[in-house]
Amino acid sequence: MSKRTRSAAPSTGAALPTVTVCRGWCCGTPKVPALDHTVQLRDLRGSLDGSATVRVTD
Repeated sequence: MSKRTRSAAPSTGAALPTVTVCRGWCCGTPKVPALDHTVQLRDLRGSLDGSATVRVTD
């Protein structure tokens, strides 16, 4: 049994994890011609909506 009292328990849920997508230097370039980076980012954000935060970095 936990020794923590109910009042000490966090009142909100855990913070969402963050997924970082690199779009700088070579990561955002079309190295693979069939890959649409804009669509890939949109799909990633859509699939992780509510379960993770997606951020873009250079």
